[in-house]
Amino acid sequence: MSDIAVGALIGLGGTLLGAIITGIISYVIAKQQINARRYEIKEQLAYQSEEARINRLIDARKEPLRQLRQTISDYTECSHQVTNATVRFKKAIDAGDSGTEKQATKEWFDELDKAKQLTSRIEILRG
Repeated sequence: MSDIAVGALIGLGGTLLGAIITGIISYVIAKQQINARRYEIKEQLAYQSEEARINRLIDARKEPLRQLRQTISDYTECSHQVTNATVRFKKAIDAGDSGTEKQATKEWFDELDKAKQLTSRIEILRG
């Protein structure tokens, strides 16, 4: 074979080897990029699933929490009313007026009953 033919074969072999190496490198890089994108999508899906789960939990507990908040607010108001009824009761006893004393006693017991009912509601809502 002539030197030109050997040179051509060497050039052709080098070109072919370069193309094979470039193809392998391109394949590996593309595979890594695809795997990275798959991982990214998987993580995003996991995050969205967790967010959806949290939102469902919040929605499921929203109404009971609102009821509990309202009941606690009512209990606080009732506690204030019991304190006021206690003060009126003490003033009626100090004044010695039996009519006012009976009315103050009735109001005091009514407020205590309301407080007991609200306490029971709070315990039920707390579960």
